[in-house]
Amino acid sequence: MRGLFCVLLFWLTAVNAAAQDIPDRIIAGFKGWMDGAGVETGAIAITRKGQLVTTHGWGMDASDPVEMASLSKAITGACIRALVGEGVVSYDTALVDVLPETPDALRDLTLSDLLTHTGGVHRDSTQKTMPDWLGHPAPQHGTVTDDVFRRNKLKRSGQFQYTNENYALLGEVIARVTQTLYRTACADRVVPGASTSPVAGAFDSWGGWYMPVADYAAFHARAFANGPVPSGDPSVDLGGGVHYGLGTFWRSFRGSHNFWHMGALCFPTMGAGSYAVSWEGDWGMVAAWQACIDFDVMTQLDGVMIEAVFKP
Repeated sequence: MRGLFCVLLFWLTAVNAAAQDIPDRIIAGFKGWMDGAGVETGAIAITRKGQLVTTHGWGMDASDPVEMASLSKAITGACIRALVGEGVVSYDTALVDVLPETPDALRDLTLSDLLTHTGGVHRDSTQKTMPDWLGHPAPQHGTVTDDVFRRNKLKRSGQFQYTNENYALLGEVIARVTQTLYRTACADRVVPGASTSPVAGAFDSWGGWYMPVADYAAFHARAFANGPVPSGDPSVDLGGGVHYGLGTFWRSFRGSHNFWHMGALCFPTMGAGSYAVSWEGDWGMVAAWQACIDFDVMTQLDGVMIEAVFKP
């Protein structure tokens, strides 16, 4: 019996030691990825079970606010979830019930369709207009909504087609049902103290949030890692066990869930990227960097982080 206890104690000690190594491995892995990508400025926040473990910055202070880019979509998704919880809307609410000027071709769109990019809105007008909105103080989700409505076209297939336009429409929905600015409504509900970017804030509901990596990590843990199970939220099955819903990708994993997403703002006058992940409601990290990075290089970061956390 004593031998069994000693073996168990050794195993627990080894597990704890390995867990203590993980933050260092994540930091080293991210720094190695930055070096390989030619990135000099970035920051990282590491969490465990929703609690901040450490932060680190390169060429910047880790407490400085950074561009969240498309990680902003998860804030919009969580904000809609909060409004559903308040009884203000439901996931089945039709777009026309909130925006009565919705054209006939889009009348059947629901909030669930927009949250999962499955309603057939797929021509992303924002890719051409966003450079003109850099530094613009006013949100532009209303402008995008007008563009979509003037187009008045829909190829409904039920298939996932990622586009900023869906989350611009959700920004307009939130502003209408709360009768306040989108950024105010969502800051109050899901990211208290956060603000939109002085540079990219015009993209607010799809790419405009701005905060320290530790603050986003705290939000991510509240909204996803420690929040309602994904089965309670609208999502679309992308195959291979991967789903998308509420502005984030997720998959079931060992009786729990992993959540992740990336973001990028790449223009001639600025470059920024971001990445958030939570594994099994246990370890999580949020990273941001100031550079334009090739998409294939960006996606390599996911594998680097998985190796840092799970490799023996």
